[in-house]
Amino acid sequence: HFGKYMSNQLAMSMVELRAFLTEAQHDPSAENDDYLSHLITTHSRSLKTPATQLCLTPHELLDYMFSRANDLW
Repeated sequence: HFGKYMSNQLAMSMVELRAFLTEAQHDPSAENDDYLSHLITTHSRSLKTPATQLCLTPHELLDYMFSRANDLW
């Protein structure tokens, strides 16, 4: 359940992703904007928003969570 971190229930912004990775996964890399941008652009299939609006849908976030890119996998 990502509701705590996804204010609009449709997508998780970069700020919300940082909070999720920091609080739920204790990922110190989440403080790095380049890391977050790379994570989003790598796992997003629907990047139609400007770079300042990078986000992941719940499905894309789940794909990341169970991918080899996630160190906690």
